[in-house]
Amino acid sequence: TKAPFLLAQTLNLEAEVYKKINQPTLATQAYEGIISAEGMPPEQKRLALLKEVELTASQSAFTNAAARVAVYLAANPKEPAADLLNIKAGEYFLEAYRQQPNKLTAPATNLVVEARKYFDTALAITNSAFLGKAWLDRGWTLWEEHLATANPQRLVEGQAAFQAAAEKLPPGEEDRKSTR
Repeated sequence: TKAPFLLAQTLNLEAEVYKKINQPTLATQAYEGIISAEGMPPEQKRLALLKEVELTASQSAFTNAAARVAVYLAANPKEPAADLLNIKAGEYFLEAYRQQPNKLTAPATNLVVEARKYFDTALAITNSAFLGKAWLDRGWTLWEEHLATANPQRLVEGQAAFQAAAEKLPPGEEDRKSTR
């Protein structure tokens, strides 16, 4: 029963060493070893996935990071943290969109639409602790689309999403200070 845990520890250490010596491909392979290991607990797999996609995103490969999350979700349809992972994928697509020099092209606008799909999927998980974050991120996709296309309907929808986020998000640090 300790074998998966020990394997995860070993591969995590290996990945950290590869990251320190600037070998991200080898670090990614180590994380993949955790994800694909037989009998590995879902929490270990999820943690390895998050580390892997963060590493991928740190190299500005945002669409690759989002695609990796999508592959993981497709292979693990009962993933307990599907809400969080859908938000992560959407955030990577949104960041990929923001990196585009010409936001009016079809590939760029497809990225923002794809991001919104992931946020909408997260919003469908009605008992999620991340509903506020999903609404906030959805609002940003609508805002970005409004800026790119001047579609007034996207601005109205974005305002509604931001309002929903304000209602669902926990109080921020400034709010907590003012109530003390």
